[in-house]
Amino acid sequence: MFILLALMLWLPTLTRAQDAEALGALVRVLKESDDSEFQLDILRGIAAALKGQRNLNPPKGWDAVAARLGRGPNEEVRQLARSLSLTFGSKVALTTLRMVVGDDKSSLVERRKALSALVSARDTHLPVVLRSLLQEPSLRREALRGLGAFEDAKTPPAILEIFTELDTAGKRDALTTLASRVSFAKSLMAAVGAGTVKANELPADIVRQLRAHRVKSVNAQLDQVWGVSRSTPAAKLAEIARYKKLLMADAAKPADLSRGRMLFNRACVQCHKLYGEGGE
Repeated sequence: MFILLALMLWLPTLTRAQDAEALGALVRVLKESDDSEFQLDILRGIAAALKGQRNLNPPKGWDAVAARLGRGPNEEVRQLARSLSLTFGSKVALTTLRMVVGDDKSSLVERRKALSALVSARDTHLPVVLRSLLQEPSLRREALRGLGAFEDAKTPPAILEIFTELDTAGKRDALTTLASRVSFAKSLMAAVGAGTVKANELPADIVRQLRAHRVKSVNAQLDQVWGVSRSTPAAKLAEIARYKKLLMADAAKPADLSRGRMLFNRACVQCHKLYGEGGE
């Protein structure tokens, strides 16, 4: 019944009043329950129904329920309660999540979920937190990716300062973020010019991402250090399409099972077994 109430929030034909009524009913149920598994079912249903929405009006009684759930023993219950509070525009939830992210005594899983929630909420205070996490290996990659969501002049220098210390995956995250915005891209190309980032460390897709900004100075520098890239001519694209069509036509033909058996017997049977026949 209660899961159905949560699913009702998905239905586009419901009015806002009905949405609020369904949410209110679920909050009242949560208020009376101490069963963490039952709480999880309700919270997951609400979270799924409200996914992608932000700054909604909280249902009546939510703040008190969220505070109680946030003190509970179940980690996922605490995380979902905080995440939903963000959906309802809670400033208290933002502060609490920042505290969780910065608390090295919290579990790594809980810190990562809190960080993800803050990035999704576009918390304006988050860039400072993310830059501090660049010094923490266990959360560094999440911080590198999260910084791409915010326009902040302090981000490129912070990333480039640690770039040479990063492993391959970390450098990939760093380059993706540095190529994501025009201002970041200019800083990245300045670092390439200075030798902080080597030209051969820029993969083809990052170069395409940089060129997509259509900044003359960036493209000119890319031409110098990486070479000129050109789009595939129309004639070549047409030829590629023709060969694809031919290949697909052959693939659509029914298989010749007897010829397959002959091929197996001629080339494979000594070392391989098929339907009980052949070598080991």
